[in-house]
Amino acid sequence: MKKTKAVNNKGFVLIAILIVMFISILMMSLYSNIILHEKGLIVEDYHKKQVFWLAEAGMERGLKAAIDDPNRLTDTQYWIDNFTDVPLGEGVYTVRVTEDDDIYTLASTAAAHEITMTIKQSLTIGSGVLPDAFKYAIYVGGKIDDKDAVNPIITGDQVEGGTALPVVDFPYFKSIAGQGQDITGNYTFSDKGSGTDYSGVWFIGGKVIIESNVTIEGSIIATGSINMRGNKNISITATLPNPALVAYGNIDLKESEDVIIFGIAYAGADTKGNFDIKDAINLNITGTVIAGGNFDLKESVNTTITYDDSIVIDPPPGFGSIVFLSDWQQF
Repeated sequence: MKKTKAVNNKGFVLIAILIVMFISILMMSLYSNIILHEKGLIVEDYHKKQVFWLAEAGMERGLKAAIDDPNRLTDTQYWIDNFTDVPLGEGVYTVRVTEDDDIYTLASTAAAHEITMTIKQSLTIGSGVLPDAFKYAIYVGGKIDDKDAVNPIITGDQVEGGTALPVVDFPYFKSIAGQGQDITGNYTFSDKGSGTDYSGVWFIGGKVIIESNVTIEGSIIATGSINMRGNKNISITATLPNPALVAYGNIDLKESEDVIIFGIAYAGADTKGNFDIKDAINLNITGTVIAGGNFDLKESVNTTITYDDSIVIDPPPGFGSIVFLSDWQQF
């Protein structure tokens, strides 16, 4: 009988196992490299965004300084002393100003995580003439939103995306404030009974609240916001040629009722504050509305805004210059 010789396959099995293990290790290594690469890209993108917003922070602070006092644009030492390697978060920013043919360019350079980025904003300063913003019923740097507003009556032209925003001379208004009406810190105008509650120019170095049943024959100038939200029966009549209301930040009349304003109402002297009358009822403004940001009258009822050029004849006091923004760039 012929004997069958058994073939030893152990060597082939071992080789196959080694090949599978090698391929698995190779795939795992490739997968790990892909994960690490993607993670690196995510981190790099995150760091770039951090540096961008750092540069934006420097630009916003620089624009605020220029708007508060346009004379600073020509003061080189001011920018060296106050805007050099300013620490913020995980990096620093530096802002410088250059001038070419009366066009000023602010350059904000930020550095963090070994990344450097610069953004630039050009602007011009005008004075001595009535800025365009005072020639309209509503003039805003952002958007006008009247969605679902009931019976809005706007008499006069409207502008969205305006760049000719007036610069408020806050020190001027502080200097003409009535005796005892130059207030440091937040202030509330509350109901004082029948008759005129308040008169003259009030300068508030902070935020303002105007409560229900308040009558003002004069002006309120606030370095913060002016808030009438949810309040009723408010009457504000400017003592011409001064404005009725000026807020560095927002003017908030949301959910207010039966409010009358006669004069200039300016929200967002910081070039970005909003004028908000959402859900307001029976709001009547005669004069002009200016907002650095948006004007929101969504779902308001019976809003009447009437342009009156007799209120804004000549450059109104306290608005001696104007900033025109242009040519934003990123490098």
